Amino acid sequence: MGRFYVSILSLVLMAGLASGCRDRHQTGDTVESVPDESMSTPGAVTPPPEDTPTPTPTASPLPSPVDGTQGAFPIEPPRGAVLTARRADAQINLRSGPTTQSPDKGYGLVGDRVTLLRSITGEGDFTWYYVKFANSGTEGWIRSDFIDTSTALRSAEAGGEGFEAEGACSGDLKTRYDSPSYMIFICELQAGGLRYIAHNRETGESVVTDNVTTDGGGYVAKENGYEYHLNGDEIVVYRVDNGQYSQLVQEDIQSTFSF
Repeated sequence: MGRFYVSILSLVLMAGLASGCRDRHQTGDTVESVPDESMSTPGAVTPPPEDTPTPTPTASPLPSPVDGTQGAFPIEPPRGAVLTARRADAQINLRSGPTTQSPDKGYGLVGDRVTLLRSITGEGDFTWYYVKFANSGTEGWIRSDFIDTSTALRSAEAGGEGFEAEGACSGDLKTRYDSPSYMIFICELQAGGLRYIAHNRETGESVVTDNVTTDGGGYVAKENGYEYHLNGDEIVVYRVDNGQYSQLVQEDIQSTFSF
């Protein structure tokens, strides 16, 4: 009888061990975890992918300038000029580049005042000027045979020097200043304000601007990055770049005349 109980106990122990082995095999350490139900719910947020290195942006080449100013020579200080043509009613094209094939940006009329900013030898070996219109401020290229620098402010004899300032004043002449190289006029405009006119006797070039302020007993005229400081003693010309002044000209005033 004792042996019968031992046998039954042995069978029970062996069955328990077998059952334990089966359970351990099924729930071993490598069993995949059950996904969280919230991850399979529609509309749930998906974990973001791992970050990947962002490529360093490469700078794109800048587009070529469209105004044709590359390679042009700056005119310092800028000159005054007027447009001219054989026909008094001609319309003179303003081009985006120094060629007749360049798109036009409008046109000017004979007698229009312009400031010459740059020059270059362009199509047909003509000199082309990059100009700025005095009235509108529009800029572009005009061929040199439509530019008159010698008569910009010199259409008749005045003071025996071939310079006519009264016509350029559009108002009343106020004062004339003479230095070794320059005749300078200050005009009172009919619409109010002042006009500064400077004519270089040696080159025939001129500067005209209405951006004039009084400074003590003198004047400060500004045009295209240049300042002209005038008083009864001297004329000083500066080029201004980002607030930095570079002196270009300084001459004593030899005589003054009030009109």
